[in-house]
Amino acid sequence: MSYGGTLDAERNRPIQLFFLVCGALAILGSLLAAGDDSPWRWLHYMTKPTATLLLLAFVLRNLTPPSRAYGTAVAVGLVFAAAGDLFLMLPGDYFLAGLVCFLLTHCAYIFALTRDARLAAHPGVFAIFALIALSVVGGLWTSLSSEMRIPVIIYALALGAMAAQAISRARQLSGTPWELTARYAAIGVCCSWSAIRCSPTAASAGIFHSMRSGCSVPIMPRNGSLLARLKADDNHNRYLAGSQRQLRPVAERLARNPPVRGAASRGPEPAQRAFARAHG
Repeated sequence: MSYGGTLDAERNRPIQLFFLVCGALAILGSLLAAGDDSPWRWLHYMTKPTATLLLLAFVLRNLTPPSRAYGTAVAVGLVFAAAGDLFLMLPGDYFLAGLVCFLLTHCAYIFALTRDARLAAHPGVFAIFALIALSVVGGLWTSLSSEMRIPVIIYALALGAMAAQAISRARQLSGTPWELTARYAAIGVCCSWSAIRCSPTAASAGIFHSMRSGCSVPIMPRNGSLLARLKADDNHNRYLAGSQRQLRPVAERLARNPPVRGAASRGPEPAQRAFARAHG
């Protein structure tokens, strides 16, 4: 089955359209939500997992013998991605559980990207993305607790490995019938990486198409939620630090010149007390 024929198949169009609607609503809900109690946040919570499950349905409907190993790996990754979404939405601190689920998601995607290409065939590409991953972690370092630093480093390196393998795979498949789909995969991953820095929700919409033997299956990188939350924590910590720097001179001034306790500080006397003093 050809690449274009798969995408244009009538049986896949409803899933694709529904996925685009859910993806757009998930981004809209995330942008309009002012806080966790905002009703727009619930729009994001309902549509983001739904979009992931629609991708899973798309993958399962397009499994064919030449690409079954690739599609199965993608399906496993999407299951872990849906679980990661659920952990991040639950009340309480399930951040580490979500981190592990998304790490397994990217490991599954790396496995899929090695079904028709060698792993790390271009070490220079992997070195570049390792440096990018470490720079992202460095920007978040102040917001990470000591027990979260190693897991986040591992997660970021896994993201870098997935991006590097997608680019390496595109270079290996250059000049083959699968060159176009491999290129889509590489472009999609790189777009999701750049989206981390400018818009966390944009990473959730970074879809790329790649399937062996011309059958296309979309993969959604799931890096936005976790790194966006870490970035928000870092911004909050920077805001608190700035507020403390602004308030420190005021506190020092009050320490040097404490307010005098007296009549002026007590304010005007009550009317009953003033009347009794005048006529006592």
